[in-house]
Amino acid sequence: MQRIALVVDDSRVARMTLGKLLIANEFDIVEQASGEDALAYLQSNENKPDIIFMDVMMGGMDGLTATQHIKANSALSEIPVIICTGNDSEADREQAFAKGATAVLSKPPAVDALAEIISTLPQQQEVQPSVVDEGALLTKIVATVEQTVLPKILQDVRNVAEDISRQIAADTAEKMVLEHVKLALDSQAPALKEQVMVQVKQTTEELAQQVSKRAAREVVGQIADQAVQRAVAEMDFSAQVLESLSTTGTTWLNHQERQLQSKLEQTISGSINQYLESTLTSTVAPIVTDLVNKQLAQQAVSKDGDNDEEIIKQLSKKVSLFSGIVIGLTVAVIAIGAMVLL
Repeated sequence: MQRIALVVDDSRVARMTLGKLLIANEFDIVEQASGEDALAYLQSNENKPDIIFMDVMMGGMDGLTATQHIKANSALSEIPVIICTGNDSEADREQAFAKGATAVLSKPPAVDALAEIISTLPQQQEVQPSVVDEGALLTKIVATVEQTVLPKILQDVRNVAEDISRQIAADTAEKMVLEHVKLALDSQAPALKEQVMVQVKQTTEELAQQVSKRAAREVVGQIADQAVQRAVAEMDFSAQVLESLSTTGTTWLNHQERQLQSKLEQTISGSINQYLESTLTSTVAPIVTDLVNKQLAQQAVSKDGDNDEEIIKQLSKKVSLFSGIVIGLTVAVIAIGAMVLL
């Protein structure tokens, strides 16, 4: 399996230079430009690098601080961190080792120095392919098939065989039944045909009779209706009925009018006479009495009695004139009342 090297440097040229040397030593290269990016990669990626090369001077988080964070993380603390610096002094080395660095590599890196650091890494053990006993494996597979697969296959075969047997039996039984039915029908066909023809004939005759009776009734009804209409049209019943009603009605109305007029005349005359008699008696009597008293008073005042006869004549004329007026009014009232009521 190819080993992975994480190169952390803010200089792209420095990353490329170191990367070429690591590729020559059979490493896959992962590049990050800052300490923050390197920590994010380590925390999010499941494939951890086998070695980390960390530059010291970078923008943002410096390499020593990033190394300290890596070593503080239990999941990352076993990964060796190599500090890359251009100031390869004793003080710089001590400070790098104090933060947890494994080694210090001068920049630009020397091939021998890099090879020495790589040589200190633990070598990956090659996985030796195991020898497979084909005979034992085949025996195991056969046993597994016999124990698990074979019983299920046999059961499925039995089920299919039973289904096929049932289907064959059903088809055979159906074929036999159809043959028996065909034979029975062939033997009974002539009698059945004759019986059906008799029933059809009988039913047809009954239907014909019913239809004939219904048609006869409809024809008779139509003829009767036409005869009645023709008789009415020829005899002109409507004109005769109207003429009869007109003649009878006029006679009856005239008779009723005469009876009504006679009754009204009798009733009105009697009622008005009674009314005028009572009314005139109460109205005219005081007037006549007043006239008589006035004449008598004038007569009493006069010393000469020669005029008594003249006065009586004038009084009689006035009473007669007043009575005539009253009678005329009575006749006029009776006539007007009769006209209004009639």
